[in-house]
Amino acid sequence: MAAVSEMVQRRSGSIFRTVSAHPVGISVAILIISSCTQAIPLEDFYPFGNETFDAQLPPNDDGFAGPVNLPAPLFPFYDELYESIFVNNNGLLSFLEGLSQFTPEKFPLPDRKLIAPFWADVDTLGTGVVWYRNTTEAALLEKFMTEPQIQDGFTPSYLFIATWDHVGYYASNVNKTNTFQCVLATDGLTSYAVFLYADGEIQWTTGDASGGIDGLNGTEGHAGFNAGDGVNFALLPESDSPEIISVDTTSNVKVPGVWVFQIDSEEVVVEGVCNSIDLQPKAYINPRSGPQQGGTAVIVTGPCFEESYKIICTFGGREVEGIYISEQQALCISPQLPSFGRLTFKLTLQNATDIVVFEGERMFYALDPENENPAVKIVSTESDSYLPYATPFKVTWNADEVVPRSLTLVSDSFKVNINLYRYIMDTEQWEFLEMLNEAIDNTGKADVVIRQLSCDACPVAIAVEVSDNSGPISIGRKAISVVDILVGAAKLWSTFTHFVKRTTANVLQDLCQEWCDSQPDNIGQDLLDRLPPCPPTVQRAQLDNRFRLDNRFIETFHPGAENCFRQEYFNEGQECCYGSDGSLLVGPRGGGTVDRYTPNSLSSFWNHQFEDVLPFLYCCFSFVDQLCPQYYQKRPSSDGAGYRLAVPACGFGDPHIVTLDTLKYTFNGKGEFTLIETTDNKFTLQGRMVAAEGDTGASVAATVFSAIVGKQDYSDAVQLELSRRGI
Repeated sequence: MAAVSEMVQRRSGSIFRTVSAHPVGISVAILIISSCTQAIPLEDFYPFGNETFDAQLPPNDDGFAGPVNLPAPLFPFYDELYESIFVNNNGLLSFLEGLSQFTPEKFPLPDRKLIAPFWADVDTLGTGVVWYRNTTEAALLEKFMTEPQIQDGFTPSYLFIATWDHVGYYASNVNKTNTFQCVLATDGLTSYAVFLYADGEIQWTTGDASGGIDGLNGTEGHAGFNAGDGVNFALLPESDSPEIISVDTTSNVKVPGVWVFQIDSEEVVVEGVCNSIDLQPKAYINPRSGPQQGGTAVIVTGPCFEESYKIICTFGGREVEGIYISEQQALCISPQLPSFGRLTFKLTLQNATDIVVFEGERMFYALDPENENPAVKIVSTESDSYLPYATPFKVTWNADEVVPRSLTLVSDSFKVNINLYRYIMDTEQWEFLEMLNEAIDNTGKADVVIRQLSCDACPVAIAVEVSDNSGPISIGRKAISVVDILVGAAKLWSTFTHFVKRTTANVLQDLCQEWCDSQPDNIGQDLLDRLPPCPPTVQRAQLDNRFRLDNRFIETFHPGAENCFRQEYFNEGQECCYGSDGSLLVGPRGGGTVDRYTPNSLSSFWNHQFEDVLPFLYCCFSFVDQLCPQYYQKRPSSDGAGYRLAVPACGFGDPHIVTLDTLKYTFNGKGEFTLIETTDNKFTLQGRMVAAEGDTGASVAATVFSAIVGKQDYSDAVQLELSRRGI
């Protein structure tokens, strides 16, 4: 490793991102949809009552239960973590303390952390019961995972279910009742709240002491969320109005009486948000990530859109024109992106005279071509690392994702094409190669065969696209053609893979020899000299955090190896592979290899494929004994000679610091400091230190690390910082 400078305070050249000291206030207006669809019946609620052994509040007016302990993990709400919750008779849940207030107040409210499915003056002395319980029942966890707008892959650890069952209103009125339910779920990182309002079972809005007459008028019920910081909140649009009595007929997920919210971060973001641009609303996007190849159909919400607006979406500096869908939604299809990792998404709205009336930014994450959870999955019996030629294999995809779920389709009986693309290094573009299936039903699975591919060995990917033979399918009331919008633009991608023709042995032999001749004579040894040696045993590799387990494609590239570990060193790297006895393997074919390029950026990713991976397929795919040793001369295995276990540097406490050369000292600086800087300027690590706080929240005479940020060469800056719920 290059020499490291001493720790100095950063007065310029900081790589920390700027963080606002105070979050922006969010008032969320949520799209109301009325529908002829049947509202949710009571029998579709999550089970509750005596049969499920729920706890219950005794008959009361303005009482509460709690704190009720929540199972592990802690529950995230507005970027803070909680281990318990209060169930309040008056139609809401709260953290830290119970709430007896019967007349709702307008949000935002300071010092009250509230989840309010229906905050109003509930009185169960006359009729009704408030039930609640935690549950880890598998069937209910699976049911929650199928709720609309829940992220794919979200697996809740538990549910907390609170039900207000036919509750009356103050003072002990029984002529009208309300029935609603709040279901909370978390995996410790992400959390959701689902509000359910039974069909026809929201009959009153106001208690007598809140100005109500016969359960109506006065200060009507509130529904939404309050962060407790006096700034951030979210409300259903019917809140504090007579329309709250119709909440069982509206929704933000197209199911009347069902409202779904993600509530873990500083903002409560809801599909269908629409605020006047005069209020300077934020822009929201869904999904917030997509393949670097482009083609992701991104729904944009936040400001209220007008048909006359020109909608411009910019992904990492690359502009595309957006499409007006409704007042609440626009659609943008991502172009091929300039890099993978975090990119800035920018929404720009221009009026009819090209004057910018709105600008907003979000972060969009471009997935690298080796994304391990692609939208399209390839199932081949021959190999998981390359596609077979003239041999059938299966392709699967989620049929519901071809067109974004949040778009209302008049018809969804469209056709799809399955196309094969190759990456061209010279143009840095994906090029269409072959249509594998044309205008087939969108069933989510298909059998495909590659028959006409023009390349002998090349990097490829499969895309599922809307077919131009789909017919006049339309979106929503405007009858916008899905074909006009999506054909040729929106794509679901497989992970990047390789294709090799077994029938072209002579061609592969020529390609191998051509590659070997192009390599410098001593490149193999030069690469070994610049890289740390491989650990001599698998046990050492497991302990050395410079090496990470990488068993993908091990059968193709390192047959006979039990485990392989990847080590990346700036723009170069290597694989270290070990046999079943844990010993380091050297040489063809099970041994690891050095890499001239390591795939830690878009450019080096493709250099790695064309300079390290494809040559392996040329030389070792069919010529294990003849040509593979030549490949290993240019990309040899490390034999582990001279290996030393790395000693990590660390900082902790006051803070106490241990350097890479094991020097120990204490430093009570306050501000931003350089912790590590290599003499070749290829790596920088900086730390931010702030005054420590005692148990009462007051500053004490000590400092602590609050954030760390690192940047390597041309990489993104990676920043870790303490938030209100940890790192």
